Amino acid sequence: MASNLKNSYTFKADIVLPNKAEIKQSGTDSKLAKKAITNGCLRASNTVEAELPSALTRALESSVWGPFNPKQPYARKSGEIVGSGNRDIIDTGRLHDSLSITTKFLATKTQTVIKYNSPYAQITHEGGAITPYGNPLNGTVILPARPWVRDTLSGKGAVPHYNYRQVYQNEIGNAWSQI
Repeated sequence: MASNLKNSYTFKADIVLPNKAEIKQSGTDSKLAKKAITNGCLRASNTVEAELPSALTRALESSVWGPFNPKQPYARKSGEIVGSGNRDIIDTGRLHDSLSITTKFLATKTQTVIKYNSPYAQITHEGGAITPYGNPLNGTVILPARPWVRDTLSGKGAVPHYNYRQVYQNEIGNAWSQI
């Protein structure tokens, strides 16, 4: 689920936890099961928070986004000249550096919140029409969607998949096997 809050981009990835009836059906003592699930979720969230930034950086740095068709080539902060075609998303590094990842432990689910706070994160991820520098004389420019977060987490795109659900499954399974 994505939301727009002052042009930042937020994605919430949920892991739904088993309910009491499912635990009871497993034949496991409910206190032990709850402890295993809690310990597994804690370990998984630590792993995801440690690994996910690298996966998202690889997606931002992938030269698969486009087509990008500026009116003329321009220089990035690094001095590299870029023009038309597919390319990565990093120009100044502000978008990359605005990432925050937090985990919320709720009664029925664990939620990883991925947020980019740069003022253009939403338009970069979802695409859309802009008027450069707010000046109508510049005309309207259509920016293509470059959904690096969604593609990284879903595996449906040209960037490597980060399977956060598998991390949770493995860690909860490991904790479960220890009860």
